Formats: sequence, structure tokens, C-alpha cells
Amino acid sequence: MRRHDQAGGFTLIELMIVVAIVGTLAAIAIPSFLQFQLRSKTAEGAMNLAAIRAAEETYRAAADVYVAAAVLPRADAALGGTTAPWPAIAPGFDQLGFSPEGEVRFNYTVVTGANMFLATAKSDLDDDNNTRIFDVGQSTNGVPPGGCGGPGQVALCTPNNVY
Repeated sequence: MRRHDQAGGFTLIELMIVVAIVGTLAAIAIPSFLQFQLRSKTAEGAMNLAAIRAAEETYRAAADVYVAAAVLPRADAALGGTTAPWPAIAPGFDQLGFSPEGEVRFNYTVVTGANMFLATAKSDLDDDNNTRIFDVGQSTNGVPPGGCGGPGQVALCTPNNVY
């Protein structure tokens, strides 16, 4: 006759301990992973603004003027956590020779004035009603173009520079 107290397998207590350990690890890892994803998405705005700045400076060297560009790819709203295709016809950006690869997570715009430009990238990357705003500007007359960064520097304008 077989004894019941020697049967193989896990007890309910052992399974509950394993579930508690896995839950604790998930509670630590998931927020870190989401923060990493958000920083990765944020990098698009900074990189594209750096490219727009370089294109503006190159164009100005050739034509002695900066180029304005309307809000693209979607002027109707912030993109939020979604992406949008870059339009085939992008006034201002086409003149600069700027066209990002693939879909974008930010809306981009360039305003110009007398001897200055200010490019901006805006998006609510995680749909938390906290819009991330980057900008970069340059002027040729010594007057700062505005924005939150120094002349020629891409800066994150979000309050407290939080990603």
C-alpha cells in the first residue's frame, strides 16, 4: 500500500511563493521597460531636429535665408502614442531636403524671422496628456531665436526635462 504523504509534486504554499516572486519581479521590471521605451521614442524628436538644423544651416549658406515649414505630418493634433507617415509633399521641408525615414511620432514645424529660425517637435508619446516638446533655433544677428535651449542646441522643453 502506498503512503499519501510521499506523493510527488508541489504544495499550494510552494506555488504561491513562486507566484509572489514572479509578481514582484514583474512589478520592478515593467515600469523600467516602459521608461526605456519612452526614452527610445523620444530620441526620434531630437535626432530629426538635429537633421532639420543641419538642413537649415546648409540652405542658408547657399541661399542666405532660412526656410519656414508648416506643421507636419498632422497639423490637426498631437500624434500621441501612434505614428504617422511623412507626407509625399512637404512644403518647406522638401525645400530643405529633409524627409525622415518611415513613420514619425512627432509633429515638426519651423518658424522663421529676420535672420533666425526655430524648429519644434511635439508629441504626447504615451498618451498621458504630457506633451514632449523639443526645439532648436539659430540666428545670425546675435539675438536668440527663442525656445528653451541655447542657440544651435536641441533641447527638451518638457517641464523638469522629464522623459
